[in-house]
Amino acid sequence: MSSGNRQLKKFFNSYWFLLVMLVIFFVFSGAFIRSYYQDYQIKKEIEDLQKQAAEMEAKKLKSLELLSYFQSEEFVEKKAREELNLIKSGEQAAIVRDLEGVKKNGQPSNDVIKSDLPNYKKWWFYFFNHN
Repeated sequence: MSSGNRQLKKFFNSYWFLLVMLVIFFVFSGAFIRSYYQDYQIKKEIEDLQKQAAEMEAKKLKSLELLSYFQSEEFVEKKAREELNLIKSGEQAAIVRDLEGVKKNGQPSNDVIKSDLPNYKKWWFYFFNHN
């Protein structure tokens, strides 16, 4: 038994045993590193998907808010007034034109006053925006 023990001790102290153990160590280390990296990638993908879900939820809430506004009476009334030029019953409409030759204070601009137009055309332009 002592010779078997000696041979076993000799094998464990040999370079072959060290080489085999190093190969096994690197194989297991590589497998561990690969699985750890895959785990890291999966966790990162889960975080990205959770962020996307939160963004989509916020977008959904905003869309629902817009939908409720578009279905409201306030929106319908605003569109009817702006696009269809409708008024409520009992209201009176006033049409105000934007005159190019008239300043904001209601006075004609200098180029209309100083033009060589006859006086009646200047008055016509002032009131009706025609040349």
